[in-house]
Amino acid sequence: MKTVLITPSYRPDLQRCELMLETAQKHVTGMAGHCLIVDSSDMPYFAHLRSSQVSLVAKEDLLPGWIRKAPWSRKWWLSAKTMPVRGWILQQVIKLAVADHIEADAYCYADSDIAFIRPFDARILWQGEQLRFQRETRRGEMLDNRRYKNWYGMAAKYCNMPDQSAITGAYIAQLNTMKRSAMLALMRHLEQAEGRSWMEVLLGTWDFSEYILYGAFVEYVQACAGHFTPPKLLCHSSWYHDIAHVKDLPAFMDLIDDDHVAIHIQSNLKLDSEDYRHLIP
Repeated sequence: MKTVLITPSYRPDLQRCELMLETAQKHVTGMAGHCLIVDSSDMPYFAHLRSSQVSLVAKEDLLPGWIRKAPWSRKWWLSAKTMPVRGWILQQVIKLAVADHIEADAYCYADSDIAFIRPFDARILWQGEQLRFQRETRRGEMLDNRRYKNWYGMAAKYCNMPDQSAITGAYIAQLNTMKRSAMLALMRHLEQAEGRSWMEVLLGTWDFSEYILYGAFVEYVQACAGHFTPPKLLCHSSWYHDIAHVKDLPAFMDLIDDDHVAIHIQSNLKLDSEDYRHLIP
């Protein structure tokens, strides 16, 4: 099965992206390619990362002509069909838009602030024609936090669930995967529900989670057809760890388990990738 590694990035994350690609070259096998997606204005800064395996795609090439970058801000986009769009929302839409533009059976998403630490063969993402479907049990912050409730509420609306609390899965993870056929089915599902393009629907949404929307659709609309659920995560993420300084990183690294093929140290922690390069195997 053909799987493409997808990394949306931008100029402030260039150094982290370089480290990610360096470790991917060392550890990742079996991918049909690796696609970096950046704003057209950032293309010159990422051009040196192109290779036989790594392609560089302008974000604008995945978008319709009625949306464009606001000239005064990196964080906002102007739309002729919706209210102005936050960059965070657009980034999630871009992850789905690859299904309309990049030929593959599935996509594996690697943020530019991860680093691979062990061999990672794309074949482990598949069991025959079934794709890995990252699902844990929703608990803690995902049950109580208002923003999570908003994300789950949006997914519940389009997955014919009575309310957000009826969705029991947690679907957000690094090295997440999406099956192209399921993504296209989700797009058509949104269009049938709203009578307009799926991109208009999502770009006109103030807040949503692409992974929760996709996960809930696969679980509650498609009954997990074509997917299998693994027992553990592939990436050890800083999301749920208290890291305030580089001196906190060794304790974080000590918690890596045998199933982790990568680590994720969030860019918003403001740690320079050179500060932890020496910790990466």
